[in-house]
Amino acid sequence: MRQRGSSYADEARLSLSDVDSTSMMGAYFDDECSYLALVSDVPLDVARVADAHTGSCSMYRMNSRTITTSRLDLPPAIAAEDAAILYEVSDPDNPDWADDEVFYGYASVDGYTVAVVSMNGVEFEGEFTEFFTNAVLKVRNR
Repeated sequence: MRQRGSSYADEARLSLSDVDSTSMMGAYFDDECSYLALVSDVPLDVARVADAHTGSCSMYRMNSRTITTSRLDLPPAIAAEDAAILYEVSDPDNPDWADDEVFYGYASVDGYTVAVVSMNGVEFEGEFTEFFTNAVLKVRNR
């Protein structure tokens, strides 16, 4: 019997052949910040994705690292959207790896999926939130 999560991933991969309208953009600033944004017409269950990151798998070990993921509050401008911002950190108690951080932003807007990823440190949370918010609003107002 296949695991439930695996089936969901397979369905997502299979549905990629049906994508008519997808846009991807990457940005890199001042040798410090990088962002990858994807807008696609493939639907996404944002709550399911966020729960998968922050539910029973919110803390796990990979090799000698502990990965911890938490859900962050949405900014007021997109608080009513079907969206989630997640923050993942490797070994938050280990000073050598405390800067190994990832922000994820997911939103489902008018039949489109918005996904933004950033490998920036927590000091860039505000910038990530603004970047994600602008991406969501751009899709909303298209």
